Amino acid sequence: MTSPAHNSYREYYREIELHWCWRREHQMIVSPIEFEAMERWHQAEVPLPVVLRAIDLFIEKKNKSPRRKTSLLLTQVDSTVQKVHREYDILHKGEGENEENGDLLGKKLAGIQRRLKKLVPEYPEHLAILEQSLAALKAVKVVDIVDVDTVDTELQQIEEMLIEALTASLSADELRYMREDIEEVLPEAEEPKLFARMLRDSIRDHFGLPRFNLL
Repeated sequence: MTSPAHNSYREYYREIELHWCWRREHQMIVSPIEFEAMERWHQAEVPLPVVLRAIDLFIEKKNKSPRRKTSLLLTQVDSTVQKVHREYDILHKGEGENEENGDLLGKKLAGIQRRLKKLVPEYPEHLAILEQSLAALKAVKVVDIVDVDTVDTELQQIEEMLIEALTASLSADELRYMREDIEEVLPEAEEPKLFARMLRDSIRDHFGLPRFNLL
């Protein structure tokens, strides 16, 4: 019988592999050395959201570089994983009760707001929902934060409201193309919940939305 720990590891590995393939925009089989990197992260108890966020940051940086490389390995994400994990630990140490955490939380929230404000002139047709989301973000008071996970949940609710509204504005063709791109990596019938999350990520990328979390 498969142990719960083994199931947990398999899910951890699978989500990282699928996310890496999707961000690289094609299917691939991870090499043994990449598999070893995932094992190290799992053994070090690096949370899955930390690894996924690190992959996003790594790919975003590579896409902006004039010297984009086609041959990338998951092992190259390791330094970004360590950086994001350090920030994660700082945020969760004391759950935002000390001055250092409060300052970092404030910067994180301000960064989300700045990126969202930049979208206002790009999408005047979505002004109402963008302003509503900005108002909700401004209502999050750093001084009142005593539980980082609760704040992340609140931010996710704001993000879901925004993404739901923007999804409704997409044409049937646009939505179909996004689904087809994801289907090349992960059939919806195989993992419907993971497929839905990847679709949200695709819609976020389409509109250039920031991630509404503290990572």
